[in-house]
Amino acid sequence: MTKIKTSFLIYAVAIVAVLLAVIAILIASASKTPEKSGVEAKIEQRIIQKSDHTYDGELIEEVRFITVHYTANPGSTAIANRNYFNGLADGHGVSASAHFIIGLEGEIIQCVPLECVSWANGNMDSNRHSIT
Repeated sequence: MTKIKTSFLIYAVAIVAVLLAVIAILIASASKTPEKSGVEAKIEQRIIQKSDHTYDGELIEEVRFITVHYTANPGSTAIANRNYFNGLADGHGVSASAHFIIGLEGEIIQCVPLECVSWANGNMDSNRHSIT
C-alpha cells in the first residue's frame, strides 16, 4: 500500500472513530438532558511531549484496529487525562498515551499525531496498528 493510501486510511479511520464516539456522547447527553438541542463537537489538538514514556514518533504502518478505553477516573476531565499523559514524558515508570481523549462533556482532545503510534496498551503489535 502506498504512503498516500495509508495516510488517507489512517485519517479516515480516525475520523470515523471520533464521529462514532461523538454520536454516542450525543445520544447519552440527549437521554440525560432532553432540553439540550445538541452539542457541537470540536477536536482540540493538544499534542503531548514526545519521549521514551509517551510516544516516540514511530509511524503507524497500517491501521487495523480502533482501540477505545474507558478510564473510569471519577471527576476527571479530558484535559486532566491529557495532562497525565504529558506528565509521563519525564519518566515515572509508566509509558502511556492515546490519540484522542473524549470527555464526559463531549470535549475531544487529540494527544498524539495520527500518523504516529500511541502507547495505549502493553501490546506494541496492536499499538502499531491502532488508532486509540
